Amino acid sequence: MNTNILLLAVIFGFSFTHATWNLVWSDEFDGTSIDTSKWTVEVNCNGGGNNELQCYTSRSQNARIHNGTLIITAIPEQYLNRGYTSARLNTARSASFLYGRFEMMAKLPNGKHLWPAFWMLPTDNVYGRWAASGEIDIMEYRGQINNKVQGTLHFGGSWPNDIFQGSGPTDFPIDFSRDFHLFAVEWDQDEIRWYLDQTMYHRMSLVRSFYSGIGNNPYTDIRQPFERRFHLLLNLAVGGGFFPPAQYGTLTPQDASNWSDPTFQIDYVRAYQWTVSAAEVNTSNQNVSGMMAEQQNSELNQTANAIVENIGTQSTSQQSASQLLGLPKVIVIGVGAGLGVLIILMVIAAKVIGIMLQRRRSIIH
Repeated sequence: MNTNILLLAVIFGFSFTHATWNLVWSDEFDGTSIDTSKWTVEVNCNGGGNNELQCYTSRSQNARIHNGTLIITAIPEQYLNRGYTSARLNTARSASFLYGRFEMMAKLPNGKHLWPAFWMLPTDNVYGRWAASGEIDIMEYRGQINNKVQGTLHFGGSWPNDIFQGSGPTDFPIDFSRDFHLFAVEWDQDEIRWYLDQTMYHRMSLVRSFYSGIGNNPYTDIRQPFERRFHLLLNLAVGGGFFPPAQYGTLTPQDASNWSDPTFQIDYVRAYQWTVSAAEVNTSNQNVSGMMAEQQNSELNQTANAIVENIGTQSTSQQSASQLLGLPKVIVIGVGAGLGVLIILMVIAAKVIGIMLQRRRSIIH
């Protein structure tokens, strides 16, 4: 058989082997109340660190489940030392993640100075207090500007030596307060990408230093602080530093009384991590090795399976290190496989070349 044809068969056989996003955590909000085994409902009136105007409460008026949807509602009312109430939920006690894809299907509020957010904070502040240990904002939105959302990273040093970078307010031909849309990030060891309805609209490399250049440097290597576990948050804030008065005006009681829809409605939140299917690796291997002698086929299967088992062992030990510790996403362009599959491809290609050379020597002799 022609060597080039056989090598093409090997390559095409493996092009159909692919890594996939594997669902590792979710809340579909199908119950009758908020699942407190997944979410902590925060109670505080400290302004959220951004001089916000609301108190966060655990009352059903501010956060409840209705018809399979989590509904967070901002209410203008005098409550303790604040003029508004709302809700904020986090997974810090139940689920933290290192790398993955994080999704929210949601309908956003409509009203001046309403600030819904889907975001992530570090579970362990390894590099110091905010924002030295990082923050990943998956989606933020200003309620009076219904066609713009944004994604942001915070880092650099502890406040006030922190900085942020991201997409900035990004225009879309969409009124986010009218229908549900899918907001997501994909985060691997080298990059974070932001998506709206499956379309990427911004990306940032992590292969860099995140030191702000101000004050003491909390980092000793690239990728820090975005190589640590983060947990999820959902909240609807009112006012605060996200609305500089010179640009967005101030919020008056009359403005709040004119809110047309002060609800942040979330259909689901899902977390995925990147895995390679060992079954698919073996299937492709069998397809390719069918071209070879039975003994060589067996040898290749043993080699491939040993590599896959090693990958699985590494994955298991990483998972045991943390409840939901994730594998970094590895993309092999043009092959659609993970690093383990690439290794297997190289082993098989070497075997094929060896076989061809043996046959050629046999013919010459």
